[in-house]
Amino acid sequence: MVNFAENSRPSVEEFEGIDNIRDLGGMAAPSGSFIPAGRIFRSDALVGATEHDRDLLFGKLKVDLIIDLRTAAEAGGDGLEDRRLFPNVDSVRFSIVPEGRVGREPFPDGTDAVALAHEYLRMLSNGEAAVKSTLEAIADAFDSDRVVLYHCAAGRDRTGVVTAILASLMGIRRQEIVYDFLMTNMSYERVEAKLRTNPIYRSPETADRRTALLKPESIRDFLDLLRAENGGYEQWAERVGVSSRALHTLRGIPTDA
Repeated sequence: MVNFAENSRPSVEEFEGIDNIRDLGGMAAPSGSFIPAGRIFRSDALVGATEHDRDLLFGKLKVDLIIDLRTAAEAGGDGLEDRRLFPNVDSVRFSIVPEGRVGREPFPDGTDAVALAHEYLRMLSNGEAAVKSTLEAIADAFDSDRVVLYHCAAGRDRTGVVTAILASLMGIRRQEIVYDFLMTNMSYERVEAKLRTNPIYRSPETADRRTALLKPESIRDFLDLLRAENGGYEQWAERVGVSSRALHTLRGIPTDA
């Protein structure tokens, strides 16, 4: 059971079968404004959600849009896992990783923080369309006063990359982005144990290898590489086609304390 009550950001209550979930609310910009609580959540896969978790997600937290960043193979084989699990909640899927690569192609275990940063950039390059769609869906959710949750399998790499870009476009302080990225380390042992029971994530090369804890350099270097190659986060977003309406919404999300 996960309890975030001791964190400096607003609590998201206790979950039983979801291990790496948190509210982006409280992430602050240099001006002192911050993302409002209870509007954007990031998570690991929701397949383990108990009835108690469902009550929290859709009752108390009022999540009414789920964005799945996984491949179709990961999401029930046909990409519809969330729709089957939560038929009364809107869900969409934007796969950042091309089909057939998860569990079959090597992925840095995080020991080399710089290598992981470069892998994040490569992953983004392959998944630009999915990240664009995710950012626009989050912006649309805000425009329509909806609560959104996005997730991948572990809530670590793909979810971490989306969060870093999203928060950067919002103008959130770099140290806040790094802090949020590293919070995955608090629960990753439990998440990894669950993933290892799924044959999709097992391979002969990784059978005996534990994933290293995330390091701050991975997300810092990724953001620096992204900015260096594009001139800025908004320039990247404009290049990949994120709508001007979505960018305007994301810039305006942080509100004064």
